Amino acid sequence: MVETRTDPKAYLVAQGLSKHYPGAPRPSVLDASFTLERGTMLMLLGPSGCGKTTLLRLIAGLESADSGTLRVNGRDMGDVPLHRRGMGMVFQSYALFPHLSVARNISFGLEVRGMPEAAQAKKLAEMLALTHLEGLEHRRIGALSGGQRQRVALARALAVEPDVLLLDEPLANLDVKLRETMRAEIRSVQKRLGVTSVFVTHDQDEALSTADLVAVMSAGRIHQIGTPTDIYERPIDRFVASFVGRGNFLPARRAGMGRAEVAGLGFVPIRAGESNWTGERMLLVRPHHIAIDVPSDSDAFRVSGEVRAVQYTGERHTLEIAVGPHLLTVEAYARPERTPRPGQAVALSWKAADVTVLTDETA
Repeated sequence: MVETRTDPKAYLVAQGLSKHYPGAPRPSVLDASFTLERGTMLMLLGPSGCGKTTLLRLIAGLESADSGTLRVNGRDMGDVPLHRRGMGMVFQSYALFPHLSVARNISFGLEVRGMPEAAQAKKLAEMLALTHLEGLEHRRIGALSGGQRQRVALARALAVEPDVLLLDEPLANLDVKLRETMRAEIRSVQKRLGVTSVFVTHDQDEALSTADLVAVMSAGRIHQIGTPTDIYERPIDRFVASFVGRGNFLPARRAGMGRAEVAGLGFVPIRAGESNWTGERMLLVRPHHIAIDVPSDSDAFRVSGEVRAVQYTGERHTLEIAVGPHLLTVEAYARPERTPRPGQAVALSWKAADVTVLTDETA
């Protein structure tokens, strides 16, 4: 088998992976490509049915791709069967054996591989310590909490020392507080071991707070791959901007270097590097980038509006403010003595650096 590695940092490489199930109206995965360095965690983020899990199954070898290639450390996975791919997988349902103890579940893959008992015992002890399961090794799965079951599933996947760790919405069955705790634990373990990982989720907070890279998917297609900051602050199109966080979308036309014309607002400053486009584009301004009634820099855009609604969300207030024909969403820290009331006139401002010109015009 010929091995090729054009980039020494390219550890997990997918090129043009596609999968179209017979009878389906469209491909489940279409031309998916990405490159991960060793030790990177990639989050596949998107709504239900967008192809995230299918792409994960293509990587794992649970499904066969119609086209495209997958390489791990330069090795082509095309003809490599599931059990020889060096993949560890954590399923949403955990897929644990209820009739076996915690220890037997964790050691299952080691037994299948014929590892000597002494080596199994050593690896089991390491996994129990790593996932905070010491003292529970003789428990049956049915006697564990949801968080403990999730740890067992993670320990079982890691025990075989996989080249790549795959996680398919492993926290979906946990309550909000436990999800936060467990995703922090998973991230800590992943970084400590330096295992390359692909994690499927529909939760944007999970993706932004946990991943090194995020791939946002819709209708089988990857719209954008980038760091969490890139995805949130500089989304490539309206789908990404809408799915990841809130946004104000303003239809605009280019009006020369460094500005765009928005009906009802006038000339809005944009970054000079985003001025090379024609026709109509959508501008994105995130709600937290809009300042209310504060002195602004001389180069900031300023406009007046009227507060229509105020929603209290704990540490923040979310305001709906009418500005000409537009209803803008603005987020501000909750300070009751300074929060505008419905009907009150306010001054808004934002800078050119806070405006992103999106590449497509569709919702």
